[in-house]
Amino acid sequence: MPSLSNFLPALPAALRPLVLGLVVACLSSTALAVPVDLFEVELDAPLADEEAFAAGLRRVITRITGSRSNAEDPALAVLFEQPARSVMSYRRIDRRRLLVRYDQGAVESAIDQAGLPYWGGERPLTMAWVLAPTRAGTLALVGDDTGLAIKEAAQRVADERGLPLVWPSALWGDSGETAAEAAWAGDLDTLWGFADARGADAVLIGRPEGDDWSSGSYRWTYRGEFGSGAFDGDLGAGPEQFADLLASRLASVAAGAREQVEISVIGVTTAARHARLLELLGAMAGVDRVELRQADPDSVVLVVSVRGGLARLRAQLPGSGLGQVPERGINHFVLRP
Repeated sequence: MPSLSNFLPALPAALRPLVLGLVVACLSSTALAVPVDLFEVELDAPLADEEAFAAGLRRVITRITGSRSNAEDPALAVLFEQPARSVMSYRRIDRRRLLVRYDQGAVESAIDQAGLPYWGGERPLTMAWVLAPTRAGTLALVGDDTGLAIKEAAQRVADERGLPLVWPSALWGDSGETAAEAAWAGDLDTLWGFADARGADAVLIGRPEGDDWSSGSYRWTYRGEFGSGAFDGDLGAGPEQFADLLASRLASVAAGAREQVEISVIGVTTAARHARLLELLGAMAGVDRVELRQADPDSVVLVVSVRGGLARLRAQLPGSGLGQVPERGINHFVLRP
């Protein structure tokens, strides 16, 4: 989260209360826009002890680095000597479940020092099209009221990997039947159209194999901006292997490197515009601090601490409210009206 203490003092004194109020309201709302909370884990654990906290810590490391095996890396052993030290807070959901939040700074620092890859919280939203056998001897799409046990099992693996899934809804009416037929036929084009219209970034199709669909084996097909392909596996293999595939493309040591980037932004002429700029930067993935270096009547120079550096900031510009000023250089931006 960007630092207000380094931003406000350079503003005129009369404007500081207004900017502070605007910024607090803005940043409170943008925090909810994070696609995946990598550091909060729901655990099946009757006791809030070191064993439970270690299990949750392994899940957090798996999510961030993109691989379950990384949680066993000897370089991270220090985190598991006393797992409770990495816990920020926890509360009991019921007698057998805990909700635990881990210390982002401590975990990320250990991963950085270990030289492990990093995969940020901005994850492709994936629409899951999974067919389940019915009592009538047919197949139906897993959704709101169909195949709930199958949905729960697949969703559990997806949550462990930090993979956001969205499922078909009964509210689609006849569209749901069309989608089911397309899923059985492996019609990626039709399902991609459904998913794209509903804001998803990828599709994952699961079709049971075998003559009576009771083998427990599925044929998994996927498609996204990164390409398409297929593999075989059980119910959990769908989200598990798909997460591995995404991590192989999106997780890297470079993605986790934090850089101090100096940027210049024009069009910052009022207190409300100052607040708007900080809101936009605070909503960008990887940004955790913004410091004001210079303020002019219509522009500011900022130092932004961001994982992935300037390239990651620039990649998030489309639709953000910030634009580039290429004639001035790659680190010059404009705050749009």
